[in-house]
Amino acid sequence: MMNEKACNFKGSAYIIYGLIFVPVLAYFLSLFLTAVNIPLQDEYDAVLNFANKFFSSGSNRLALLFSQHNEHRLMLYRSLTVLITWLTGSLNLKVLTIIGNLSLLGFAVFLYKSARLRLAKHKALYFLPAAFMLFQPQYYAIILQSGAIADLGIVCFSLAAIYFLNKPAIRYFFFALFAAMLAVFSKANGFLIFPAGLVILIFNKKYKEGLIWSLTGVILSVIYFAGYVRPVDSPPLAIFNQPVESGKFILYLIGAGLADFFPSSAAFSGPLTMISGALVLMYFIFIFTRLKSGKLNIIIFTFLVFLFLTVIAITIGRSLFGAEYALSSRFRVYSDIFLILVYITIIEFLSDKVIKLAFPAVLILAMVFNFISYKKNYPAMLYTRQVLENGLAEWKIDNTFGLQYPNPGRANAIMQEAIQKGIYSPPF
Repeated sequence: MMNEKACNFKGSAYIIYGLIFVPVLAYFLSLFLTAVNIPLQDEYDAVLNFANKFFSSGSNRLALLFSQHNEHRLMLYRSLTVLITWLTGSLNLKVLTIIGNLSLLGFAVFLYKSARLRLAKHKALYFLPAAFMLFQPQYYAIILQSGAIADLGIVCFSLAAIYFLNKPAIRYFFFALFAAMLAVFSKANGFLIFPAGLVILIFNKKYKEGLIWSLTGVILSVIYFAGYVRPVDSPPLAIFNQPVESGKFILYLIGAGLADFFPSSAAFSGPLTMISGALVLMYFIFIFTRLKSGKLNIIIFTFLVFLFLTVIAITIGRSLFGAEYALSSRFRVYSDIFLILVYITIIEFLSDKVIKLAFPAVLILAMVFNFISYKKNYPAMLYTRQVLENGLAEWKIDNTFGLQYPNPGRANAIMQEAIQKGIYSPPF
């Protein structure tokens, strides 16, 4: 009888793991069908122009790897660019894009390992809604670019750092330091992992590690900002002289994950999105009060701190563009992760009886969330591919217009140089 029950449980587990991979497979299939080896926007400067310089004779390659792009030093992104180019003989943006999106899979693994979901033997089942909310195309603007290495890598490495900081063995602390360094050299907001990481170190009374952690952050800051130049086109910091607009920006950014549920033409769409953001913010304050209860998952809480610090950083740098800019696809990954963490922490707080009653409805809502996201955003992914392919075909006629970059002349010069040097070959 026991063996029969064990077999039934294993069979159920395999089915559940199979269900988890449904949104994962759909996500990567949609990526494979829509990503193309054609540069888009920032890829001209961050990747193609970088490669032109890096593979030129006499170039200072180490300096180029750490060189500044806007506010960031994209060392990891550019290192992978060099590696792929050396391995394959040419720069392939589609391969880099797929590699970047694998970071989301890494994030999901660390999130699963971090979650303390009740009824441990059914942990995979209760992770299903998180999988459906994570693997969907609301953030297609970063999904379809090789910059996903930076944009998605930072959430993966930041959570990995926090996960390892919570481990007792000292070797995991050094894993955390390495992950934090990768986060810093993914995007500039990777530095926020250091103040966030202090939360979990102080909570666990690891004061010696906290000192080393802080000193590492200071040393990295000195290295990072040596020779740093504020970008010429960087917007002024509007958060101080436009506090109301900045406040709206914050609420929009946090609540944007639910924006697809509200008709964009409806007058109440904006207020409902802000209300969603306000509710998440209030929930964060609530769980902060539960910090000493022993029931709070300190890994999830610390990552929430990192996310809120990231929201503040984005608001400081981008709120001048208007509150609605917070609804941009490029920021949706943070909004959706907020929703996922809210779900996980609620599941951790509720009793087993309530969880069993509420879970079917939550799972259905997560699947609806996933479906609506594909319905609204997958056409945009197809359209992006079409625009890139049509633009490249147009550019090939007279090498003037068609490339998707604000400055056609600069894009043409970068593209021509990459093709002439054999660094990049257009797909057709």
